[in-house]
Amino acid sequence: MDLGRFMQRGVERDQPSSLAARDAQYDAVLDWGIPDHGKLQRLTAIQQPTFVIQGDDDLMLPTRLSHLMAGLIPNARIKIYPDSAHAFLFQYPVEVAGDVNAFLSA
Repeated sequence: MDLGRFMQRGVERDQPSSLAARDAQYDAVLDWGIPDHGKLQRLTAIQQPTFVIQGDDDLMLPTRLSHLMAGLIPNARIKIYPDSAHAFLFQYPVEVAGDVNAFLSA
């Protein structure tokens, strides 16, 4: 895994995410969002092309939920980036940009 620029930053680095932070975010989403998981079925009505992308070890949003979402959206494509977490975009900027461009060009 190449962390390159990410690891070069020596000051004012973000604190690592924790399971407690993930749980607090999840609780906030449930309080604000849609606590009725049956409403996930609304995703089946999405007709726009959808590309779901995520890191394979995301503590903030479990990767299995991206698989769930992609499975409910008709014809959705999913890409999971290896050895990465919530900030996979910064670990794989070239690959993500290429994958998004390919998706948008299809």
